[in-house]
Amino acid sequence: MTISETVSDIPKRKRGRPRLMTDSDDKMVDSCGPNIRTVRGRQDIFYRMEALMLLGLPGNERFRWLSATKAEVMAGKGGNMRLSHLTAIGRFYFAAGKEQALEAADWMCRTKPTAKSVRSQQPEFLSGTPTPPRTLRA
Repeated sequence: MTISETVSDIPKRKRGRPRLMTDSDDKMVDSCGPNIRTVRGRQDIFYRMEALMLLGLPGNERFRWLSATKAEVMAGKGGNMRLSHLTAIGRFYFAAGKEQALEAADWMCRTKPTAKSVRSQQPEFLSGTPTPPRTLRA
């Protein structure tokens, strides 16, 4: 019995996060973060941008805790943009849909979890089926 397969015929196992960005998305990320070169860093920017568009930020008072207005930032009034939280909301949007992402954003604005708790408990939500408010604990 002989094996006729070559190494190139054996399918390679895919690893890491799936790539979601199209060429136009990639160009948009380049305009926002031209110095970010890693795939993960670029995906984080992409997720943040999607979350900002989904939530209507800045300007939507309902989600004001996630992002300060441009006027507050320019006036030096300590306005913050919660990058880890926005990235998580963008991931929820792609993993579970618009309603889940909005529910997660509402929950984050009410409970104000730390960035560390959002990052550490995010994989738990993305791999399972619970809703973000039950999964992400402040």
